[in-house]
Amino acid sequence: MFSYISNYLISVEPLGFILYYTSLYIWIPSLLQTIFNNNEKQLSYSSKIEWTNKIVATISSIVSFSLSCYCIYNKKSWVTNEMTSTCALSDFILKFISFYFLFDALHLIIYYKQLFDWPIIIHHLVVGILSYVYIGLYYKKVHLTLLYFLLFEITNPFIHMKWFLKDLKLENHILYSINGFMMAFFFIFIRDIYVPIKVVKIYINGYTELNSIANTIIFFCFPIITILNLFWTYLVIKGILKHLSRTKTSTPQIKKKN
Repeated sequence: MFSYISNYLISVEPLGFILYYTSLYIWIPSLLQTIFNNNEKQLSYSSKIEWTNKIVATISSIVSFSLSCYCIYNKKSWVTNEMTSTCALSDFILKFISFYFLFDALHLIIYYKQLFDWPIIIHHLVVGILSYVYIGLYYKKVHLTLLYFLLFEITNPFIHMKWFLKDLKLENHILYSINGFMMAFFFIFIRDIYVPIKVVKIYINGYTELNSIANTIIFFCFPIITILNLFWTYLVIKGILKHLSRTKTSTPQIKKKN
């Protein structure tokens, strides 16, 4: 089953990725306009661009996370060396996320007035080009490690959902609080605990010398990513506590009748 799915997905050429992402950026704005019009709500030009960007990012995150989980779960079928083993499915996943980074970077540049953000551009260049394209697709190494890093993607839908709810003025809705707690949980469990432990185990148990560029990228980026994840987790928890305190103070107090 694993080999069948892998062989099917790998048959998708780069043209398939180009058509896939192009179609998303074409039909999502039209769909958004229709949904907002049917609900008698206005959707500005800037909002439409931002909604489209975040919806595509959410779809990409869900697909990347799901396929990475499946590939990691079946690692006994393809991993003989945790540092060097690759398979058709891992190759497909890295191509999928790399094309997302490319299209998202282009989207940020084309609509720079609404979206441009230097940290995101730098992230796409460092993570997308150096890690996934160079190490994963060109150098053909550490696929398992890169798949573990892609588990970080599970937090992105909750980050974007927070923005969606905020834009819809639903900050006081119960969904906003639930989304915040789920986001904090996955930040702590996946980004701060699970993935770092797994990646460290790979390098302790089966370290294989890579070339100088790959070694520099991995040993320079991993500590930075870990520190950033801890900092972002702090901001997430701080935001939740702030929201809870604001909600508590805004709740009308009912006076007891004597």
